[in-house]
Amino acid sequence: MGYEQMQNNRAYVAGTVTSEPVFSHEVLGERFYDLTLDVKRLSDRSDTLPVTVSDRLLGDFRPEIGDRLGVSGQLRSYNKQCEGRSKLIIRVFARELDDGEGGVPNRIELEGYVCKPPVYRVTPFGREICDMLLAVNRAYNKSDYIPAIVWGRNAKYAGEFAVGDRVSVTGRLQSRIYQKTLPDGSTEERVAYEVSVSQICAAGERAGDFCLLAAEWPSPSCRAVKSFPLRCGEGSGSRALRDVAAGAAERVGEAGAETERSRRRRDSEAADGAFAPFFVYKNARLLYNLLKVKL
Repeated sequence: MGYEQMQNNRAYVAGTVTSEPVFSHEVLGERFYDLTLDVKRLSDRSDTLPVTVSDRLLGDFRPEIGDRLGVSGQLRSYNKQCEGRSKLIIRVFARELDDGEGGVPNRIELEGYVCKPPVYRVTPFGREICDMLLAVNRAYNKSDYIPAIVWGRNAKYAGEFAVGDRVSVTGRLQSRIYQKTLPDGSTEERVAYEVSVSQICAAGERAGDFCLLAAEWPSPSCRAVKSFPLRCGEGSGSRALRDVAAGAAERVGEAGAETERSRRRRDSEAADGAFAPFFVYKNARLLYNLLKVKL
């Protein structure tokens, strides 16, 4: 899988195992198992989230009900035929496992394309909501279709995107129980999975407000470059910072359509001699001093 596909879809969930691994399918001799995690929210509620993990990743380890488990990987989708109709299935595809004791227990980061017109609405209680469907590219010319829901002030902003726009979202994966009315008039309780969005922007716009640092992603194997607000005292040394900046510059150069604001910022920084488009300070030494990195 290419670097871009690794960065545009990242997921981490940590919780209590509520079902033991059950065989799902086999691909080229690699067996995959499904299990579920009970992931706590900040409130007293929790989400029961589906996870798919390879037997090669599990090895001799077999999670048992009640075990604490952390899973880092990607959100995947596929269509399943149910009663003659196609149903979109959402799962967390595991790439690494840990003890689930560190980091944010539920975090999703996606960058993809709007593939259906966003639906903006206001509930009877006056709450603004916008439903979206994002197509997130994967290796081998595949895509994952991820439903997302945006709340509050971001909802109206999200409703202005058009089909084909490239957006970045950050949030959490949530489960939602709803009642499905069947053709015979009866109702059936079902579970839907979607990304509850806390941050959304046009892809590339976040550069001016965020700098890229070496992130402490929950799993040691997931210490990939990640967007975080600039905070003094963070950083891993001048060499690492320069490497991160160089990588950021390369990815920005490969980015797709930029907004006018992004282009103006890029041109301005290039004229000032900034060493990476993601840093908005004219003086690199001043930036290092702010980050408390000793030159």
